[in-house]
Amino acid sequence: MESKKIFEEIKKSMGDFPPFFPEYRNQEGTNCYAHALGLHYKDENQKYYCPGILSALFNESDIFDDNETQQTLDTLERYCKSGEQYIFTPFQINSIIKSVKRDCNLLGLHAVESDFYKPSSLHSYKILFYTDSSSSAGWHFVRESTTWEGEKIWTHKPGWYNPIQEVDLSNGPLSFNHKNILFYRFRMCLEIFF
Repeated sequence: MESKKIFEEIKKSMGDFPPFFPEYRNQEGTNCYAHALGLHYKDENQKYYCPGILSALFNESDIFDDNETQQTLDTLERYCKSGEQYIFTPFQINSIIKSVKRDCNLLGLHAVESDFYKPSSLHSYKILFYTDSSSSAGWHFVRESTTWEGEKIWTHKPGWYNPIQEVDLSNGPLSFNHKNILFYRFRMCLEIFF
């Protein structure tokens, strides 16, 4: 399938807005990034749900809009193979955020930097971006979801095969941990307008 057709299939898989929890669609074959953007296309080969790749698919390219994201991914791949802890540079964090914003724009969403404590609007929700110095993931996303009763809660999808889980962020974004081990470093809150 051509790259642009894959992008269109991914875009068609977008869920309802605001994003709801619990979601009853099959979530296997998606990761935290897909969950953050409300995408449900099953990525069996685990190659599309990384910041910047949606933009590359849309542009029918094997490369990113700029070289920053590719450099970041190449560095992370070397780090993952070495098994050593990794420290993200501000340049890499900025390139990831730029890639998220570009991906959102192509999906018909608008992402802006926001304050975690400021309530989201009726036509927006928030995602939180973390970096992880201890696992091969490199980064993680947590999403603000809405229950069927209208309550705002935080959710995430750990890995490709685990179910979506609720996250307790009542003490703020720095309190997020997974499996009771705090490896994630909070980097940014983005408000996603739909």
